Amino acid sequence: MGTVLRAHGVQGLAVVGVETLIPPAALPGGLELEAGGTGLVVSRCSVRSRESLLVGFAGIDDRERVEELKGQALTALRLEVLRIEGFLPSSLFEGMELTSRGETGTVQEVDFDPSNPRLTVSMSGRSFPVPVNMVLGTGVIDWTRGTVEMTLPEGLSDLEAGP
Repeated sequence: MGTVLRAHGVQGLAVVGVETLIPPAALPGGLELEAGGTGLVVSRCSVRSRESLLVGFAGIDDRERVEELKGQALTALRLEVLRIEGFLPSSLFEGMELTSRGETGTVQEVDFDPSNPRLTVSMSGRSFPVPVNMVLGTGVIDWTRGTVEMTLPEGLSDLEAGP
């Protein structure tokens, strides 16, 4: 759901990079996260920019402790992330099942480009890109079950997933 980019100030705050499909919302206090096997609890959070949050963690009150987390991916349980109103990280799509015209595939990865994010879907032995905006606009998404039902345009599955 994000990556610790660097320490901010001397009081143990972290700048956390996020890839969200909508402008990010602040993480709620008490949210349990993990970074590199270390359990963390959000004590405070504010939106810093479209791509980052400023996060404080319980029990971390100095810059050096945050620097130890630098570069670590922050993860949380899927259901916990879904409870955060207004927070939609692109990573929620990874592993989802996408069904179209009677065929079911799996979202293998998310290519996060803020101007045109795409999902790489593997279906019937092919991998192809699907624009996230198409999924959000026309798909029936069940975030809890991790499924999307939609009708992909003819020929989309013939495209090659790019690098």
